Amino acid sequence: MYGVKMIGDKTEIAQTKKALQTTQEELYSCTNDNNSKGNKIEQLNKTITKQNNTILKQASTISQKESSISELQNTITELENRLPKVVTIYQDRTVYKDKPEPYHRFGKNYCKLLVYTTCTSGYIKVWFDGDYVGQLTGHYSSAPNCNSTDYTLYKTLTAGKHHIEAENTSTKSTWDFYVTISEDDCYRHGLTCK
Repeated sequence: MYGVKMIGDKTEIAQTKKALQTTQEELYSCTNDNNSKGNKIEQLNKTITKQNNTILKQASTISQKESSISELQNTITELENRLPKVVTIYQDRTVYKDKPEPYHRFGKNYCKLLVYTTCTSGYIKVWFDGDYVGQLTGHYSSAPNCNSTDYTLYKTLTAGKHHIEAENTSTKSTWDFYVTISEDDCYRHGLTCK
């Protein structure tokens, strides 16, 4: 009986050792798992800290840009409200010291020549400075505006004196004359019937 009791005790000790070993393995696994989770939490905290720093930098940059925009708007308002200083008065325009050169709608040193007719019969061939420009195929009862494209012939030319020639294909009437046009002007000339 004593021998059976001893075998039972050894079996119980072996089972206890095995249970203890299993518990130690589980404890080791839990410790590793906790360490891994701790590392992940630490990495996430570092990422959050970096993102917070980035947000703070961006907020600072936005604040600086808003300040710059405000300064520029104040400068624009100041410039718009400032009276210009006259430097030179030319025959046809005033040029200001603190403003750029005046806008030239046809280009610097250029003008526009527009020809139309009030004649109701025939087509009229037209030449500007010896160059054939085209043929007038319709007429106006009064002068058209400078932007008219129907029944007009027009050309952008250098400012100055220009020679106009025309001939009515039906009546054989002719026109031959000179005009002087200033820079930026649109000169409209009506060919009247002879």
